[in-house]
Amino acid sequence: TCALPIFTFIIGSDGRATDLDVKNAFDPEIFRTAMNALKSMPKWKPGTDEQGNPTNVRITIPVDFKI
Repeated sequence: TCALPIFTFIIGSDGRATDLDVKNAFDPEIFRTAMNALKSMPKWKPGTDEQGNPTNVRITIPVDFKI
């Protein structure tokens, strides 16, 4: 069995995903598909600090592809 691909990215204080990366992409096509999916995401709701101000948040998501 292959390790699941892991998506990591940062949701900026403006809600945009940046610093996209895919770990354990077992195939170049899976990597390209994953990156395209991440790049096409709509804006996210940003995280907030203790004072309620928008702040950057790192997201890490394992993804199970069904082929």
